[in-house]
Amino acid sequence: RLVSSCSNPTRRLRNDSSPLSWTHDAPVGIICIRARPALGAHSSSGLGHCPLKAETTGSNPVCATTTINYGVPKGTASRFGGLAYTLTMTDEQPSQGTALDRRILHELEPEAARLLNRHIGVAEEWFPHEYIPYRLGRDFDKEPWTPDHPRLTGVAQTAFEIGLLTEDNLPSYHRLIHGMFGSGDGAWINWVGRWTAEEGRHAIVLRDYLTVTRNIDPVLLERGRMSQLEKGYEHPFPDTLHGLAYVAFQELATRIAHRNTGRYSDDPVADQIMARIAADENLHMVFYRDMLKAAIQIEPSAAVRAIVDEVLGFEMPGAGIPNFLRKAADIAKAGIYDIRVHRDDVLMPILRFWGIFELSGLDAAAEQARQRLHEHLEKLDAAARRFEERLASSNVPRLGPAPLTPPV
Repeated sequence: RLVSSCSNPTRRLRNDSSPLSWTHDAPVGIICIRARPALGAHSSSGLGHCPLKAETTGSNPVCATTTINYGVPKGTASRFGGLAYTLTMTDEQPSQGTALDRRILHELEPEAARLLNRHIGVAEEWFPHEYIPYRLGRDFDKEPWTPDHPRLTGVAQTAFEIGLLTEDNLPSYHRLIHGMFGSGDGAWINWVGRWTAEEGRHAIVLRDYLTVTRNIDPVLLERGRMSQLEKGYEHPFPDTLHGLAYVAFQELATRIAHRNTGRYSDDPVADQIMARIAADENLHMVFYRDMLKAAIQIEPSAAVRAIVDEVLGFEMPGAGIPNFLRKAADIAKAGIYDIRVHRDDVLMPILRFWGIFELSGLDAAAEQARQRLHEHLEKLDAAARRFEERLASSNVPRLGPAPLTPPV
């Protein structure tokens, strides 16, 4: 998937000499070229050309997408990896384009600057190479990986795989965060850069650890990385309030999942690495959590509605990984991240910090949303109890509870 921004509101696209010949006039915001299978499957000319197929959709008033599928003529497949391509053009705009978002971002800019400075003051510089036991490394050309090499087994391997492949999708996350907050040259854009740079270390240290220790097949990891980045993390640009709510929950969920993965591994090196990553995720959560706390003072009703939307529709960013549901079930059975953890250790601490159930003066829609939230939390509690009862007779090794380090 290739993505490029286009500031020209109308761009004439043409390439008559390429096997992918097309001409199209359209308002262009983002251009995406997606590979798709079935080379020449819809040929009507016998030369492998696909007829033009255009589709325009709009998920919101500021988003319209045009998709055009093109085939590759016979004899040129090797140049394109045996694939046809889909050209997607969209005038989708980041959330700063709405009047409400512009106002919220503007009013929150001083708080963003304060929280960014606080973050820089407490964040610790660290280096991925200092956490890797390179003395254990061996050349793969002389000694290829075999299934008997890993010291991690079962659920621990699965949890590390999910963790790394989730971190691998940073380019997509950066695009979304930049779309939500990356305006101007002040605190917001500086936070986006700082957050991205810190997050980038996580995939580096995880992959180096897993490769040097041979704890997961490196070919599997690389193919997984390629698949993840080709698909990307598909999500429309959320508005500021929804975006802040989601990332606050997601950063805390990731922190706990990483920390518990390290504890479950029974490997001191892995545990140290995951504790280091979890410390980063905690500081990121605190930034977003405190930003939304400030936003509640500006737009309390809208903020409550956004928070409830994100709680009810929450999904981890790794949900697109192949066989994610089965792997997530194994991780839950092991106690690394289950319904109880999600409700009691992720949702409730942040909701209490925001004082959701103590807010007054909300509009009718926000009051209704708050009632839905209460009912949802009750359902999660009941589901967690049922899950724990079913596990009572299970022989799956399960992580015991550990006191969580309170957020700074």
